[in-house]
Amino acid sequence: MDIHGGGQDLQFPHHECECAQTEALTGKPLSNYWMHNGFINIGDEKMSKSLGNGWLVKDIRGQFKAGTIRYFMLSTHYRNPLNFSVDSMTSAEKSVERISLAESNVKHRLELAAEGAQGEVSLEINDKLSAIVANFHARMQDDFNTPDAITAMFDWVSLANHTLANNEAAPADFAALLQAFGEMNAVLRLTPELEEEIASEEVERLIAERVEARKNKNWSRSDEIRDELGRLGILLEDTPQGMRWRRK
Repeated sequence: MDIHGGGQDLQFPHHECECAQTEALTGKPLSNYWMHNGFINIGDEKMSKSLGNGWLVKDIRGQFKAGTIRYFMLSTHYRNPLNFSVDSMTSAEKSVERISLAESNVKHRLELAAEGAQGEVSLEINDKLSAIVANFHARMQDDFNTPDAITAMFDWVSLANHTLANNEAAPADFAALLQAFGEMNAVLRLTPELEEEIASEEVERLIAERVEARKNKNWSRSDEIRDELGRLGILLEDTPQGMRWRRK
């Protein structure tokens, strides 16, 4: 086998027994790489069947998105203990939302650009993205150091937000940002592929009414509509490029 995984508690005697049996029979190493993961702790105790303190993935999936669960697991090196709690999952959820929002905002800016008006990627953006992606891959090749790989993704978020604040940034810069993000996210899969969202007639009506209310400086009605849309699971963002919406 190329990779053999398992919990740290199986290293001896279970895995050593596997090696003894297999290598005595074949005369070849059982595995090229051994990956022994740390334990999952619930509070101060190891999660185990005997303690009855386990959580099922399907139950956690009912409360949190897949990317949140993945972020939580990858934010700790696989050889170290992983401490599960609802608070830690909520923190992971906020981190994924920050990454996803930056990605969505970059995609939005690129969509606003006139077709064919890409221009050239700035030297600064190109150099910084190259360094971020290279660092990401270096960390992943260092015994799957996913916590530091995630740090590289947040370096991308910082660069994306800095570029978004520049109204003169070329569309090519945003295209390069998305390409770099896609390369890293294809490995960790923290956010799903962005799909074009279609608003319902009710949502479109409320958004149009809010635009009119803001035009007439009816701020109280504008706030009421924002709250009403919030109850429908719609978040509004007033950007320098205009108002946009997304689902929670």
